[in-house]
Amino acid sequence: MTAKNLTLAASAPAAAGSPSAVFTDRCYITYRGTNGAINVIYDDAGTWRTGVVSPFAVADPTAYVDLDGNVAVSFFANDGVHVARLVNGTWV
Repeated sequence: MTAKNLTLAASAPAAAGSPSAVFTDRCYITYRGTNGAINVIYDDAGTWRTGVVSPFAVADPTAYVDLDGNVAVSFFANDGVHVARLVNGTWV
């Protein structure tokens, strides 16, 4: 098996730091992009897609599953530590 370039497969922004991944009903890979955002690449039934978790960050994210079973990401921004959760398909 060979590695797959998910940035290319999802047409996602380039990474500036290290990724953090978590698996629930699908695979989610979060990372800080060269665009300064926390981006996500996720598997949508075999198609890799991308989205933005937060438009600003200054450090790499940490992905995890919260106590309610939601995908969550913690990250550092200029004004402190932030947490975003994926609830019903929307990052809040």
